[in-house]
Amino acid sequence: MESCPNCGQTVAASDTYCHNCGAKVGGRHRPNGITILAVMMIILGSLGLLGSFLDVPTTLLGMILTGTPAALVGLLESGVVLYCGIGFLRMSDLARKAMIGLMIYRIINGLLIIPRLDEYRALADPSTNRIDSPMANTIGHFTGIIISGLMIAFLHSIREKFADKPKPISE
Repeated sequence: MESCPNCGQTVAASDTYCHNCGAKVGGRHRPNGITILAVMMIILGSLGLLGSFLDVPTTLLGMILTGTPAALVGLLESGVVLYCGIGFLRMSDLARKAMIGLMIYRIINGLLIIPRLDEYRALADPSTNRIDSPMANTIGHFTGIIISGLMIAFLHSIREKFADKPKPISE
């Protein structure tokens, strides 16, 4: 246990801010894994922004979108990923929560599109669809759902590292 340099209140060694006065009591350490994840998110979000201008179908809560609606959904998703990547570098809890929200959306979206996977695959450009096997495509789809679930579990397990500055307790 340490004491706050501002008000003298006892604070835990793992605390970043004093729960009494809100003063910073220690530097937030960003683990290397979060830094790597943040950089990957920034790269993928940037590529996604560029890829949104390609004529690629996408899904939105079980609906298959093409053209401008697909591009808008791609821009929105990529923008959220880019925001979260920058937020992870800043250790923002809001960015962590936004990423959890995006992963929940992707799980729900993925489960709703399962009955329409054949229709979705038929819209893809055959020259870019490298997996011709419906079973392999379905396995890849389920893998994405599982990875989203694992990402939620990981982000939940490290929530204390992302604590934004708490509001001072008023007396």
